[in-house]
Amino acid sequence: MLVSVCIPVFNGEKYLRRCLDSVAAQTFCDFELIVVDDCSSGCDENGFNCKKICKLFSKQTKIKLSYVRHSRNLGCVEARRTAVYESSGKYIFCLDCDDAIKPNALELLCNKANESDYDVVQCGAEVFFMNQNEKTASSSAEQKNFESVCKKTNLLSEQPLFNSSIFDAAIINNRINLFVWGKLIKKDVFVQAFEKIPNMFCVFGEDYLISFFAAYFAKSYIGIKDKLCLYSVDTGISSSMRIENLERWEKICSVASIFSVIFDELSCGGIELSKEQSQVVHRQCNGYVLSCFRYLKYFCSDSIKKQAFSLMCEYWGKDYVKKVLSANGESFDLSLYES
Repeated sequence: MLVSVCIPVFNGEKYLRRCLDSVAAQTFCDFELIVVDDCSSGCDENGFNCKKICKLFSKQTKIKLSYVRHSRNLGCVEARRTAVYESSGKYIFCLDCDDAIKPNALELLCNKANESDYDVVQCGAEVFFMNQNEKTASSSAEQKNFESVCKKTNLLSEQPLFNSSIFDAAIINNRINLFVWGKLIKKDVFVQAFEKIPNMFCVFGEDYLISFFAAYFAKSYIGIKDKLCLYSVDTGISSSMRIENLERWEKICSVASIFSVIFDELSCGGIELSKEQSQVVHRQCNGYVLSCFRYLKYFCSDSIKKQAFSLMCEYWGKDYVKKVLSANGESFDLSLYES
């Protein structure tokens, strides 16, 4: 059973070789590696870019690696789409370039998948700080975030789930995490999901979007408690709390686009949800608005707060933003945020 290990890269070169080496060390050998360079401009400690790292890895390990480079930065959704369509495996295993997997990860996941030909097999994860020697946070905010991520990464069901119960567990009941990585997923499920997702630039909340449709189309699921992934909590876009520039802030605001896609599919009949499911998704959308505003309120530099609020309203709609904030008891002085 061929497994396609798909790794998107955008300015994560200093972690990439560690990631690739963890795949090379697998006890399961029937896999292919696909690296999508999303027009990255980074390099590792040796000054090697993504292509050079991949080429050297293949030469030293004798492991075949398919390297694809985007001519411009398209975002993680499109990088993962490219990887999926380039793949040949029955199953896809997504892995972020700043993470790694334990040597027996693919073997244990594939053994479980073979038991009943599951569409999705999920494992647990060990969470750590890549840039700290000790696995401790330096502030109460970081510690709280660390504990939250630890809990989220290990949300899974050891009981088999089938059909709509998978969607309910993932999207409605918070029993399965919404990360794309850490799951062995049939390529057919990924293809169905991407058929519902238009070409889009998205680098924040993309896991929710892809997982939403994967959970919708999957027919069978099982989780195993083994912590087979090594997840770095301090290297992604949301790892640093402080927001000093509008470019980074806009990436956070772009999460609005994932709900636009979902609601468009609902309105045109592309997918069908029950009344309860639809209500929960709308509440989750409201939750992202609240989260976005709290990021602005507590972590945006004062010098960009007004521009940041304006940008947030462009993405979500000013009336909708005010409605959500008011409904959730968020009090704010508009003079602090409006130009």
